[in-house]
Amino acid sequence: MNQSLNILKELISHLENFAQTHSSHEPKLSEFLAYVESELSENSEEENPQDHKNGELFFRLLSISRTLKYEVKRALKTSLISTYEEYSFMIHIHHLTSIRKMELIKMHSMNGPSGIEVIRRLIKLKLIDEFDDSKDKRAKLIKLSELGEKEMTKVSSLIEELIDENGASLNMKEKANMIILLKKLMK
Repeated sequence: MNQSLNILKELISHLENFAQTHSSHEPKLSEFLAYVESELSENSEEENPQDHKNGELFFRLLSISRTLKYEVKRALKTSLISTYEEYSFMIHIHHLTSIRKMELIKMHSMNGPSGIEVIRRLIKLKLIDEFDDSKDKRAKLIKLSELGEKEMTKVSSLIEELIDENGASLNMKEKANMIILLKKLMK
């Protein structure tokens, strides 16, 4: 009985820590379980350090990124949209209706000149329109053009198929845990 009580006390301690770090939204049980698993994993690594894990994690993330960029480019071969970055900008503009250029660039963790170049290509292809921000005359907003909307409709099923194929090996719980861990890495 004492062992069960100790486990319960430890679980409550983890729950209190989790509640403090995740107070900005209503947490889900899957997020809490991933948090506890992560905490337990960190503690076991302190007892048994494995420096190669960071290198392996970096290598795997880089490999996934390269593979996805290649597959997206291959899926877009018949489209006016030719790169992963262009598609990513377009999908975010599509979901947000309109956005300031620099907000979109920051959202993608890109440097200014690279992001501006992607936007220029999309404007040149007439996939997005640029217009003045009524709240700030110095700023420009961008939105999908009519051609951009048509192009997104054309490629969305191809990209959704690609996403489904790449996520097929994970169940929903694993996907939720992966999202939590990736968000943690991005902080």
